[in-house]
Amino acid sequence: MTALGEVRMRVLAGRYELFHLGRACGVEQWRIEPLGDGYVITGDQELVAPHPIPNRQEYRATVDRSGRLTGLEIRWNVGMRALHATHRANDDMWRVRIEYGGEVKEQEGDYPSGCEVEYGTRVVQKRDGGSVYPVYGGGGAPQSAQLSVMSRQVPPASLLA
Repeated sequence: MTALGEVRMRVLAGRYELFHLGRACGVEQWRIEPLGDGYVITGDQELVAPHPIPNRQEYRATVDRSGRLTGLEIRWNVGMRALHATHRANDDMWRVRIEYGGEVKEQEGDYPSGCEVEYGTRVVQKRDGGSVYPVYGGGGAPQSAQLSVMSRQVPPASLLA
């Protein structure tokens, strides 16, 4: 039983296999869990040969209850190269710090309420609808997987219990 106004969310998790030119070449795993006044989304993806750019990335994003992105941390390794990016929102200001090759770059800018940040290891095409969403790679690659939850949305109220 929950108190009036309290919302509980089940942990959502997923795993899917990734393909390049019709051949399996990696896997992505993700989780969405409640965290304070919002959610935390964590995941990792690894691509191996026959993918032309074998790499690994780990990510952690935080969103508020409305789905507004409040933070994003990405660790990306390609061969011996490593990049670490930390993004944070503070009211209407977005700040980012990128560490790569022994150098650090920082930047900040406006983050108005109407702004939408799209980050995804695999972004689904918006023209598809229904309850299963095809997942596409970049550059017009053919469909490589299917998700039952859109990767960039806070879960629908029906998944909250």
